[in-house]
Amino acid sequence: MGVQLSEIEGQPISTLVGAYMECKSCRIIDRDTDRMTHGHVCSTCKVSGDGCRLFYPWSVTTLLDMMQSSFHAELPPNSWQDHQQREVSVVLFFCTLREVLLNYFIERVARAQRHPAPDIDRMLKDNATYMQRLTKLLPMLTGKKWAEMLADESAEASLDYLALDRHVHLAAKRRNAFMHEGSQGLIDRPLAEACINQSHALMELYAALHNRHAHPLLWAQDKTLRRTTLAKDRPVD
Repeated sequence: MGVQLSEIEGQPISTLVGAYMECKSCRIIDRDTDRMTHGHVCSTCKVSGDGCRLFYPWSVTTLLDMMQSSFHAELPPNSWQDHQQREVSVVLFFCTLREVLLNYFIERVARAQRHPAPDIDRMLKDNATYMQRLTKLLPMLTGKKWAEMLADESAEASLDYLALDRHVHLAAKRRNAFMHEGSQGLIDRPLAEACINQSHALMELYAALHNRHAHPLLWAQDKTLRRTTLAKDRPVD
């Protein structure tokens, strides 16, 4: 991106990095806004659609805009404490965003695998923390460890997801130091700025993970449904 997200004030950044469209047929995720047009043909499944769905839920786009609002909040001059609160807010929202995205992805994959809703709830309760879901639940559902998934997506993208992951861990570490030890000095303006700028890569990553791990299953289910429907509608001789 030519302009950094942290530089943008007059437009909600959710409209820039949150606008991912989902084909109603094959469930591929991309940024093709023409999908909103009736009759647009999906480049993946070749089905003429009647619109599309926004992929990311309201909670995700809200967190993006809250990060932006906090980062650019007007503060009284010579107020170190108010500035510190602003940076802390950005990092807290960013760390919450990573958790919301992981949970959403896990639920999407589990539903694509046709796990019943009560079983999904149980899996999430049995793996209550972010790290448990990342290191235990996710590999159980996808058959791959997180590092392998990052390597797969980095090999096919222009974004460095391994660098993104290092930043996510740094932000979480400093968030935890603030939350549990009251260490404010570790959260500064450069860290908050990096959190906003890395949110684009974070959104791209989870769209790519969906396309690799959930989309093929959902597309196969749609094909089966369409064949069944056609068979039922076929006139009997």
